[in-house]
Amino acid sequence: MSLLAGALLLTGCPQKMNQISIACPDSVSIGEQFQVDIIVSPSEKVSGVQCDLLYDPDIVEVVSVRQGNLFGADSFFRAGDREGDRINDIALWSYGTDSGADKEGVVATITFEATYQSGISIFKLVEVIIASPQAKPLPYEKFEKKVINDC
Repeated sequence: MSLLAGALLLTGCPQKMNQISIACPDSVSIGEQFQVDIIVSPSEKVSGVQCDLLYDPDIVEVVSVRQGNLFGADSFFRAGDREGDRINDIALWSYGTDSGADKEGVVATITFEATYQSGISIFKLVEVIIASPQAKPLPYEKFEKKVINDC
C-alpha cells in the first residue's frame, strides 16, 4: 500500500523544469530592425547554455548577435556561425564549478531586419544543451515564437 501511495505522490506532483524560450515582437514592418532574445528560466542552478537558432532567411536577416545578461561578466560567449537558415552554436558559459545562475536571464540578443518580402518566420531552438555547474546536461522544455513580416 505504501509503494502505491508513493507512486501516486510522485506522478501527482509535476517537477519544475528549466525552460528556454524566445522573446520577440509578434509582428514587424518591412525594413524594420527588431530584437530576438533567447531566455533561460532555470529551475536549478545552470552554468552553461548552447543552442542553434533556426529562422527563415527569406523573411528576416541577421544584423548582430550579442551576449545576454544570464551570467554577467564572468562568462564566455560565442556568437555562433551563420549558415543558411540558422545560427549554429550560440553559447554562454560561466566560469568555475560553483558559478552559474538560478534566476531568469538572457543568453543572447539577436538583432534581425525584416526583409522586403512579407511572410512569417518561425524562430526555433534546436541542438539545445543546458548544463549544471558540474557540466552535466539538465532537462529542459523549450518554446518557439513566430514573427509576421507585414507590408
